[in-house]
Amino acid sequence: MATSFPSSLDSFTNPSASDALDSVSVPHADQHANLNDAVEALQAKVGVDGSTVTSSLDYQRGLVHIDTFTGTGVSAANFDDVFTSDFDAFRVVVRLRTLPSNLFLRYRVGGVDSTAANYNYVLHGLSSAGSALNVNSSGAIYQQLAQTNISSTVARQGCVFDVIYPNLAYHTTIMGAGQSYNTGGNYWTYNVGGAHVLNNAYDGFSIFPVSGTISHTTSIYGYNNG
Repeated sequence: MATSFPSSLDSFTNPSASDALDSVSVPHADQHANLNDAVEALQAKVGVDGSTVTSSLDYQRGLVHIDTFTGTGVSAANFDDVFTSDFDAFRVVVRLRTLPSNLFLRYRVGGVDSTAANYNYVLHGLSSAGSALNVNSSGAIYQQLAQTNISSTVARQGCVFDVIYPNLAYHTTIMGAGQSYNTGGNYWTYNVGGAHVLNNAYDGFSIFPVSGTISHTTSIYGYNNG
């Protein structure tokens, strides 16, 4: 029989120990052919790595892991060639073990930061004690991700943000959220958003504190378009 998968499930007849290889009811050659057909159908449904077949699971899964980086005591963490042409939007997960001061982001191309005053951003935060934080800037030379008073050297902080259209010659937008625990004993949560208002394409980014060094683990994912 030919496989019915993936439109429906196959129903196979298992041979018994007494069935001969030339059994009429359970032909040995048919068993191999049926299994081969089913395995090929499964492979086509799952898809190869980076599959462009829109019906495959590899193509349809929401997030594709691109890379994970770890740095200890670095003044800047640079991520090059991570905004590939395979995706229009990317998710970045930053886990911080140290952060002594404000945390910023810049886009990069060819291993060089874009430092012109084309970053517009807003950062809103609220502490568990009820304190509010509102920071915004237009025409800045970086995108701000975290503020000093929501930072500490305690290993309980991080942020998650999405970057849209960094690798196309459009405005690049960012939106995200994060949390931290400061030395005063309060938890802070915050939302960030912004736009890089220059029609340039970028292949990477950097994150860095205004002073001192950071220790981090950063994972980058691509959103499938399917």
